Amino acid sequence: GHLADMHEAFSLMNDEGLRALELPEVMHILADFGVIRGSVDRDQVESVIAEVKGVSVVASVGVGPIDFSTFLVVVERLRAEAREQRQVEVRTLFQTYRNEEGEMSVTDLASFLISLDILPRTVKQQEGLARFLEETAADGTGALSAPEVEHAIQQAGERLLRAQRDMESRVAYDLKFSISKVCQLRNAFESLVPERSGTVLVDDLCKSAKSIGIKLTVQNFRRIIDDVDIDRSGTIDFCDFVMVIRRAEDESGVDEGHMMAAPAESLAGTATATSSQRQGNRSTLKGKNQVGGG
Repeated sequence: GHLADMHEAFSLMNDEGLRALELPEVMHILADFGVIRGSVDRDQVESVIAEVKGVSVVASVGVGPIDFSTFLVVVERLRAEAREQRQVEVRTLFQTYRNEEGEMSVTDLASFLISLDILPRTVKQQEGLARFLEETAADGTGALSAPEVEHAIQQAGERLLRAQRDMESRVAYDLKFSISKVCQLRNAFESLVPERSGTVLVDDLCKSAKSIGIKLTVQNFRRIIDDVDIDRSGTIDFCDFVMVIRRAEDESGVDEGHMMAAPAESLAGTATATSSQRQGNRSTLKGKNQVGGG
C-alpha cells in the first residue's frame, strides 16, 4: 500500500542506517510522492514539522532529525492543509455537478479536474491520471460525496506530480547519479528556479556555475548548456539540468563516489516497485505453502 511505499522510500534515503532523516531528505521524499512541489514549500514543511515535534525552528539547526512516525504525521498535516486551501473552490464547483442526492457521478470526475486546471502535461502523467480514474470508477458506487471529491482531487494532483518526478528521476539515474546525489541536484536546481516555474534561465544558470560546484570555465559551461538546450528556449528544466551537470563533471574529470548504478525512477516509484515485488514474493510463498500443505 501507500504507507509501505513511503516506508520503503524512507529506508532507501536512509543510507547511513540511522532511524531519522534531515529536512532536505524528507522534503525530497515528500516531493517524490507529490505531497509538495519541492523546495518552494520548504517554509511550510519546516513549520509543520516543528509543530508536530513541538519545537521551535532555530536558524542554525532547523527542526532536527525526523523519524518515520513524525514523517507520517507531517504527511497527513500537509495534505489536510492542501485540502483546506482548495476547499472553497472545490465545493463551489461541486455544486454545479451534484445530483439530487447531493453526490457527483464518477464519470464527471475528468471534466471536474479539467475545470480545476489539473491537467496532465506529459505522456507519463496522462497514463498515471488514466489509471487513477479507472481505479476510482472501480472502487465504489459510482457516485462521490463532496468530501470524497476533495480527496480524489488531492490524489489526482499528487499522481501528476509523482509521475513528473518519476520521469525526471529516471533521467538522472540513467546518467548514473545516486539517490543522495539526485537529492543534492534537486536542491541545487530548485534554489535557482523562480517560484513554481519549473525551469531556470540559461543566463542565471551560467552565473551560478561556481556556486553549484562547476569546475569548468564559464565559456565551456555555457557551451554544454547550449548543446543541451537544443530548442533554444533559453530555459533549462530538471532533465536538462542533470544532463548539463553530467557533461560538466565528465569534462572536468570529477570522479566522485556517487558514480554508481541507481534505481530506475524516483524514490516513490522505486518504493512502489519494491513493495509490489515483496507482495508478489509473499503470494508465491503462500501458494507454495498451500500446495505443500495439501
